[in-house]
Amino acid sequence: MKGEYLYQKALAALHRDNWIEAFQILLDLVKAHPDFLPGYRELAFISWDGGHYSFAREILEEALKHHPKDPDCNLLLGNIHYMEGDYRKALRHYALSKRSQKASPELEYNMGLCFRQLGDRVKAVSHFTMALEMAPDMVEALLALGSCHLEEGELEEAEEALWQVLELDPSNADAYHLLGMVQARREEWDEALILWEEAVALDPYRPETLREMGWAHHMKGEKDLAIDFLEASIRLNPKYIQARFDVSLIYMQSQRIAEAMENLRAILEVEPRNTLALRYMDEVRSLGGYLEGEGEG
Repeated sequence: MKGEYLYQKALAALHRDNWIEAFQILLDLVKAHPDFLPGYRELAFISWDGGHYSFAREILEEALKHHPKDPDCNLLLGNIHYMEGDYRKALRHYALSKRSQKASPELEYNMGLCFRQLGDRVKAVSHFTMALEMAPDMVEALLALGSCHLEEGELEEAEEALWQVLELDPSNADAYHLLGMVQARREEWDEALILWEEAVALDPYRPETLREMGWAHHMKGEKDLAIDFLEASIRLNPKYIQARFDVSLIYMQSQRIAEAMENLRAILEVEPRNTLALRYMDEVRSLGGYLEGEGEG
């Protein structure tokens, strides 16, 4: 069969790491034999691995015209729609994939991610739980489950899932970060800081963790430490708006006008119409004028 011959020829080229030759053979294959599904799949996988997601999407859409129930094509197309932010389309393709094959932990996890992005945490938790029933050591699903429980204020359930992550992966910085968030919800700032220190020790590039540490020190009344951590967060991510808001607020409280203005201007460079930044800017200008008047008095 001509299609099978070309397909094997493409696989041989891939085995030699010549993906360009394989890609061209596969393009010729699907053009000459539009019903030959393995050719579409391999083209999509090559495109996906190369980061050419829009082309992979086109190939998969063409494949599904001929084989609309194919589970692999539907799964990969769902992944692409998820990356593009179209979570409802992703769910449709995941559901088609699920109908055509036995459910898998990956598929349940991906569906949970979509429902979480759509704001339906109940369904998200259900799918993460199903993923874990099939694969109890799936760290990603445990992390997602713990995060969902945290967002719902279910702190004990969140802790249980996150400590399970650390039993499986003791160097998981995300788990330490989220466990710190659990303690912060309880306003147990010292305990939260200990957990966040572990997260940063494992992964120093964590602007979100440094920002939380800064706010915890602020809540403890330790302004200098708060500023140090928030500024460290901003150095890692100069466009981190929440960290700039936090530090500008502390600078305002400390009457450090120039530093507050600098951070508010940085926010407005990223989001020129940010209403909160504009309001803070007016307050800083008023505070600056008041302080100048006091100095003249």
